[in-house]
Amino acid sequence: MRIVVAIVAFALFVAVPGRPAVASDPASPAAVAPAAALAEAMRSHRIVLLGEVHDNARQHALRLEALDALLAAGWRPALLMEQFDRERQAAIDRARAGDGADRAGRVIAAGSHPRGSWDWTHYRPFVERALAHDLPLVAANVSREDARRVMAEGLAALGFDAAVAPALEAAQAEAIVAGHCGLLDGKLARSMAAAQIARDQFMARQVEAFAERGVVLLTGNGHARRDIGVPQWLPAALREATVSIGLLEDGDPPGLHFDHVFYTPRQPRSDPCDELRARAPAQPGGDSTAAVRMRAAAERLIAALPLPERDAVVRPFDDRDRTDWHYTPRSRNGVALKALDARGREAVHALLRTALSAEGYRKVVNIVELELVLRELEAFGLMRDPERYHLTIYGAPGATQPWGWRFEGHHLSLNFTLAGDGRAVVAPSFLGANPATVPRGPKAGQRVLADEEDEARALLSMLTDEQRRRAVFDTRTYGDIVTANAAKVDPLAPVGLAAADMSDAQRAQLVRLVERYAATFEPGLAAARMARVREGGVDEVRFGWAGALERGRPHYYRVQGPAFLIEYDASQGGGNHVHTVWRDFDGDFGRDLLREHYRTAAGTAHRH
Repeated sequence: MRIVVAIVAFALFVAVPGRPAVASDPASPAAVAPAAALAEAMRSHRIVLLGEVHDNARQHALRLEALDALLAAGWRPALLMEQFDRERQAAIDRARAGDGADRAGRVIAAGSHPRGSWDWTHYRPFVERALAHDLPLVAANVSREDARRVMAEGLAALGFDAAVAPALEAAQAEAIVAGHCGLLDGKLARSMAAAQIARDQFMARQVEAFAERGVVLLTGNGHARRDIGVPQWLPAALREATVSIGLLEDGDPPGLHFDHVFYTPRQPRSDPCDELRARAPAQPGGDSTAAVRMRAAAERLIAALPLPERDAVVRPFDDRDRTDWHYTPRSRNGVALKALDARGREAVHALLRTALSAEGYRKVVNIVELELVLRELEAFGLMRDPERYHLTIYGAPGATQPWGWRFEGHHLSLNFTLAGDGRAVVAPSFLGANPATVPRGPKAGQRVLADEEDEARALLSMLTDEQRRRAVFDTRTYGDIVTANAAKVDPLAPVGLAAADMSDAQRAQLVRLVERYAATFEPGLAAARMARVREGGVDEVRFGWAGALERGRPHYYRVQGPAFLIEYDASQGGGNHVHTVWRDFDGDFGRDLLREHYRTAAGTAHRH
């Protein structure tokens, strides 16, 4: 897979004032030779802040190749490393001054924290380059002990600048919360933000100390950001001599705060948000945990918006617009990503991450990015706009009263209803992909909704001939999902094959297919969805197919149970344009949830 240089995902071509944005162009040298493009981005600046996702091996290889090119050209910068704490500088210097074999190993041993978690297989090559080319090797981090003291006593306790602009402090805290999957309370986030600011200030001091020689700072993307990271603490003249480079992963939020952004494939890893949720304090009911986090994220979003956008984003809970949902390009209420500044866009992403799994979040990001693909593929593609996605909040987010929110645009409509902090539901939920398989360009071969097709075909292939004749209920498709964008739907005709007539293996595959749709959402919401499926009885769930059986031709299927309906349609574009939807017959827009909420509240002091 090629590594592509791009600034994409939700907000395109937004650069730091006075700095160029690097856009994706399949024909550009950047798309063909990313290491050369990275070296070129570094070459024209005396100070390079080179970000990373710490465990991404491809990013480290890309950075090393670019650094090697500049070293070969004669550049000899100081190499500043976040991986070394400042207290270990003397030990590092002594280790590099010694003779004998494996100097790099000795330097790493001298500079490593005894309880450190850095994977030195990624960083050892950089230490080796510093030794081979006699580059200053500079510790650029504060210790864990110092960070903990700053969290407890404040920046001034260790001589750091405590005069932090409130907006910077708030943005740093928001970034901390987002980086911890929305699981931190405000007080802890602010104290952690102080520690992060201490690191930024110390890194800036080290950059300034070696600025005349030239600097490459190896650090996490958060420190490289222009809006809240190291550049905020550099003198103005040095900020102008600095280039901020973010190395992100496919499906990450947009890199709006860097001069250049390089996207690489994701490093295989378990979902860190799932791991953090597992360690978070338990709440009564998985979807109630999601409700608490969504409320907190929505409140932070509203607070982050200027007054005009704040007025636009919040509408009454009983507004008719709440059930008037669409999945085509059109005008919408709420606030568009195009209208938001970087802080507002980040707050939207943070809200989405509280409701979606890591897999679902990447899916949503990739659906939005398909607008760029259509822009290139279609004769009228200029109308495609990845910034025409709108967020609307219905009612005031609160711990007791009902409220809701929707994120919507072309091929996306995610509708959430919450009964205070007690429960949260998501229905209807629509996700589409056009093209379903990208035919050419940097994303050639990408299939955003691959599982939704592949798991259904896997079930179809497991059926006997007789079962398949019962499952395939029509030879034609219907041009779109049958229920379209109706505000309320009733069960469709009971066509297809019932799970009661399937073998155990076939029934397990049917459940696996349904789980792929539920897995778009965070674990509590996903579990609530699957509970609704099982409450109606899995044996009553039916799987029906229409259209061609071969890949690459128009096809359609539905999965219907007593309480829910999934539709998948690939009628358009010769079978290469997919629409999917999950509907709850009694639960769309939280109808059953709200009935229960109002019934429970009746006769109490709680009023709506």
